[in-house]
Amino acid sequence: MGAPKLAPVTSITPTSSPILLSPVELCERVPGLTVAALKEQRKRGDGPPYMKANARAVVYDWTDYLEWLSSTKRTSTDRFGERS
Repeated sequence: MGAPKLAPVTSITPTSSPILLSPVELCERVPGLTVAALKEQRKRGDGPPYMKANARAVVYDWTDYLEWLSSTKRTSTDRFGERS
C-alpha cells in the first residue's frame, strides 16, 4: 500500500479576499494619517503601495499597507535611523 493519491490542483484561490480601502477609509483606520499625506506620498513615490481601480479611484490593500508600515519602523528620530 502506498500513499493516497491526491487530486491535481486546478486552481489556487486565496483563503480570504483582500480588504481594499479608499484613501478616506484607510485614514479612518490609521490615527494621524490624512488623505493629503497619502496623495503627497503617491506623488513622491515613497508611500504605501496602491492600485488604480479606474482612471480616478485609488485603493489600498490593507495587508499591503500593514507590510509597508512595518517596513518603516525606526529606532531613532534621525532621518536615516542612525546617529551622526
